[in-house]
Amino acid sequence: MYRLTRPLTRLPQHPPCNMTTRSLWIGQTSTGPSLSSCMDQSLGNVIQKLEGKTPSVCIALLSKSFQQHQYKQAMAQLEKTWKEADVPVLGCIVDRVPTFGHGVSLLVGVDEAVAPFYVPDDPTAAKVRTISVGRWGQVQDFDRFKYQGNALKEQGWAAFDSISQPPKQRQTDQEQTAASIIGSLPPNANFVWLMTDREPDHTLQVLDDHFSFTTKFGLAASSTPFVTGTPHWLYYQGQIHPAGTLGFASYNKPKPWTSLRLTHPSLAPIGRPVPITRVRGNVILELDGGGATNMLMDLIHQNKVANKDEPFYLAFQPIGANDVVVARITSGDPARGNMAVETTLDLLAGQQVRFLKSKDIPLSPQSLLDSDDQEIMVFGTVDLDHTIDVHPPSEQPASVKPIFGATSESAVLLGHAGQPTLFHQVPFASLRLRSSIPMCVQ
Repeated sequence: MYRLTRPLTRLPQHPPCNMTTRSLWIGQTSTGPSLSSCMDQSLGNVIQKLEGKTPSVCIALLSKSFQQHQYKQAMAQLEKTWKEADVPVLGCIVDRVPTFGHGVSLLVGVDEAVAPFYVPDDPTAAKVRTISVGRWGQVQDFDRFKYQGNALKEQGWAAFDSISQPPKQRQTDQEQTAASIIGSLPPNANFVWLMTDREPDHTLQVLDDHFSFTTKFGLAASSTPFVTGTPHWLYYQGQIHPAGTLGFASYNKPKPWTSLRLTHPSLAPIGRPVPITRVRGNVILELDGGGATNMLMDLIHQNKVANKDEPFYLAFQPIGANDVVVARITSGDPARGNMAVETTLDLLAGQQVRFLKSKDIPLSPQSLLDSDDQEIMVFGTVDLDHTIDVHPPSEQPASVKPIFGATSESAVLLGHAGQPTLFHQVPFASLRLRSSIPMCVQ
């Protein structure tokens, strides 16, 4: 039932495009007064750039600033456009898209060999981000607690092999489903594009095992309970899903980027890197031989941080990864020195960490999507106080830009070849793909 709905198609590879005609990957973002007008603009420009060719795949990112009924209509428009060619159409609702935030961002692959996939969510699977220490679940996740509660009752706390991970017995069904679907894909992909819910950990582990030497990136869809009535809104080949993981594996070379980089432009370090000396899961018991919370309090005093109630963060490098993970510090005990960090990755004794704080000059959410001619894809995370539904956009004139991207309040995903795929959820994380040949313009 959940296997590939469209087999892998190997198409003849063409030389790299002339930037005045077309690109192997065409990105287009459109802003306008309505979702249908945005789709008309983006789709019209994409079709013009295709020059009569049939795309191999189409991805649509839709800002969550429209009415519920418009989303399905917009995706049906894409399906209808390439129905006879059986083009896979995938998408999700995000927070903002480039230019003005309000609109549609499309990515179309031309002459690409791709394999689309969808891994459904298992509501009985324990959700590691919901139950991690120092973390509260969202309203839409409350129904999952009964399954987690049953696991605790049946197996007890001894079933946990770390403080931040769920009982492994509850992971089996979800991992088997993911392994069945992802295992049917050829493993030698050039890259994998992902769109997920907020709990993709089981599927990401399977993807990392199957595509161990493949770059994987994407984003977690925005939360949409007040927009669509569902936790998320994920679209896969004519079907709408409230959760799960979808995407495609691309098998053509070369990759469409020359540089893929994750940064945290809104944060600044305070203090020097220090080693963890005692830790349990994601709770630091001792830093550099002393209390972790006391060390942070001393740094706040030394750096004369005016607002001691602002969020603080911890940067660390997971084992086997080049990218640094930044996690919010959720709580601390000055008396004992303990400090809880908002991550599902187990911290380790001897690991170097560094404290971070927000810069004095705040970064605007929309600036995360600013790009130059060499940036072909841009993604970012925003905080809950600056989502597009909290700050509705003012009316903007119609605008089209050759870029693909979006922000989400959930996370961006990145796993370089040979490294684990990590869930980067700290606000204003920025993921950018650069190319020596920009997205093609007419």
